[in-house]
Amino acid sequence: MIVDNVAGPSPFTLDPRRHRIVENTISLPQNIRHTHLLPDRQTANVLVDAYFTNVSSILADGDHL
Repeated sequence: MIVDNVAGPSPFTLDPRRHRIVENTISLPQNIRHTHLLPDRQTANVLVDAYFTNVSSILADGDHL
C-alpha cells in the first residue's frame, strides 16, 4: 500500500499474488547459543536515526522506487 501510494499503480502493486509474499523461515541447530548482544546506546541511536532517515527519503520521493 505504501508503494502504491507513493509510486502509483504498477505491475508490482497490482500483482494479485502480492498478499501471499512471505518471509523465508530458517531454523537454527539446537546447539547454537544465542548471545543476545545489543550495541551500546549511542550506536543503537545512530543506527535507528540512519534507518529512519533512509526510509523517510525513499517513501517521500517516488523516484527512488
